[in-house]
Amino acid sequence: MRINLVSPTLVQESVHLYGDFFPGAGTMPVREVALGYVKSFKGGQTGRVYRMGWIRDA
Repeated sequence: MRINLVSPTLVQESVHLYGDFFPGAGTMPVREVALGYVKSFKGGQTGRVYRMGWIRDA
């Protein structure tokens, strides 16, 4: 059994609904976010957090 977490940033297709709640947040197309989910369950890793579209602080 694999247990992974996918943590996407704001999805581009939902900016018109939720963008005001996340000022300054980057966006990512839902298609790319979906690929993160596929990687999380088809890949061989477990215990991973896949941060999709997040920019790390320097």
